Amino acid sequence: MRYFIYNRPAYSFYRILYLIFIIALTSCKAQKLAQVKAPEWVSPNHYRIALPISNAAEFPGSNGPAAVDINFAAKLAEANATGIFDKHTVEIVAYNALGLPVVFDETRSGYEKYLLPSRIETYYGNDRVTLSFVMPDRNYDYLAYFDTKLSGLGKPDRYHGLIGDGDRFTEGYKRREVNASGYDCFADFDGDGDQDLFKGGTEPYIHCFENAGNNHFIARGKLTSAGEVFVVPYDGVNRSWHSVSFYDW
Repeated sequence: MRYFIYNRPAYSFYRILYLIFIIALTSCKAQKLAQVKAPEWVSPNHYRIALPISNAAEFPGSNGPAAVDINFAAKLAEANATGIFDKHTVEIVAYNALGLPVVFDETRSGYEKYLLPSRIETYYGNDRVTLSFVMPDRNYDYLAYFDTKLSGLGKPDRYHGLIGDGDRFTEGYKRREVNASGYDCFADFDGDGDQDLFKGGTEPYIHCFENAGNNHFIARGKLTSAGEVFVVPYDGVNRSWHSVSFYDW
């Protein structure tokens, strides 16, 4: 009995220390969780989605190119949004583990300093697009902001920056013309009575331009077949020399 009375205070003391340790540890975890907030909303666009970079290990870890296929029209439908998706509204922002946007270009003002270089590849006959962008770090989270044409937030004259994936380089926004060549063909593909333009050439794709009337053509992306990009035969460096012709079989 004397032994028991002697050791009980010691047992209580260590138990109290253990409880204090657990409380302190729980408090630290709670503070850390409190710091991790939902990603800050930085864009004027009304919709955003997390980009599913499931194969991020395949991409370089420092400002390397990444690409994902997304159906933005379907995402708008899921959000019960009315209106047509506007590819000129798409903006990509990287976020760190605390949910804070990562500055990509310090020379730009406002929220533009967060925007990553990006490019959208469209496909004629398919709502799916390929979104290519720069990935500063594979450990970041990446969100795509977007909106409808009715929002008026599209910026077709914005320079989106270069993406070092060797795919292509584009000129800045300016007045330009679409010139048909011997590789190309005019055909009323959508049956609205005017001639749409389909361009062949050195790429193994057929690029489609819809005739909107008044000598105005709208780029609709690469021709598709059965939901996939239509690819003509090409050589070992992804080059093809093909012409386009349409016939009423």
